[in-house]
Parts: sequence; C-alpha cells; structure tokens
Amino acid sequence: MASAPGPDESIDWRDFLRTLEDAAGAWQTLYSYVVGFTIEEQAVEPRAGERYLRFDAAGRAARLDPASTPLTHAASRHMFDDAAVRFAFGVEVILDGLAARLGETPG
Repeated sequence: MASAPGPDESIDWRDFLRTLEDAAGAWQTLYSYVVGFTIEEQAVEPRAGERYLRFDAAGRAARLDPASTPLTHAASRHMFDDAAVRFAFGVEVILDGLAARLGETPG
C-alpha cells in the first residue's frame, strides 16, 4: 500500500486513490460477508441451542436420495455443520482474493 508522501514528495493520486479504493472495498466486502453470515446463522438458530431441523446436516442428508443427488447429499455436512469452520473458510477466500488483487501491478 502506498503511504502518505512527505513534504518534499509529489503525490501520484492514481496510486493513492487505488489504495484508498482497495482499502474501502476490502472493508465493505468483509463487513458485508460478516453481516450476511450472521443473518444466515440467526435464521438457522434463532435462539442458542434451538436450531431449525431443516438446517440439520444429518436430517437434510437423510431426506435426500444419494443415488439421484449424490453431490447435494454429500455436501450437506459441509453446508450445515460447524459454522465456525464455514465462516473461517469464507474469510480466508476473501483475504486470498484481496492479496491476489493487491499483488497486481497497476496499469
């Protein structure tokens, strides 16, 4: 990231604004992910320990026919178990994407 110039340095506003836009965009993206994830989790478990059964991974897998929907059946545990693992995965994906973007050379 570009730092603020000293008194004897000229400002390349394109680099500065790109850095500011990247910072603001990164914050907004991560913030939106956290808020969205929280809303989804509150819909699944409106009160601590009171999880809606339709979001239970084992129950969902039991309702699906593994012969006709093998991938959906297998994905149940990844989609509905361990919110902390799913949340961390999403944050890592966002951070990896930002790292790749910031590693790009402008222009």
